[in-house]
Amino acid sequence: MDTKETKRKARSIMASDSEWARIGERARALDMPISRFVVQQVLGTTTRPQAMTTKGPQELTTRGPQEPGLPADLQWRLAHHLLVLARIERYRFEHAGSGEAWQAIEEEARALLEAEVLLDGKGEHR
Repeated sequence: MDTKETKRKARSIMASDSEWARIGERARALDMPISRFVVQQVLGTTTRPQAMTTKGPQELTTRGPQEPGLPADLQWRLAHHLLVLARIERYRFEHAGSGEAWQAIEEEARALLEAEVLLDGKGEHR
């Protein structure tokens, strides 16, 4: 990496106290300074902290920008919540004696997803 590229300057951004607290929590979860976390989130890169050396943390391993769309961690959380909701609904339907109705809903959803894949032209789920 070019030495000009590695020199950093103090910058400022505006955030509410609650936004800043959430940013801080996410940065701490990755054991990363808030400024580095913000830069990498905005630029669409991800990091994995490396071992500490006598000179401080080693350069973080990064990968290039993500494809346009939702960040991977948000996609994962959304998928998780959808699965939880689906299980709740399945339980509700089955205990109400409407197991067949649930099966019909699942089949319709599967058919819609398969149709979307065909329309996408890639032959795979997004």
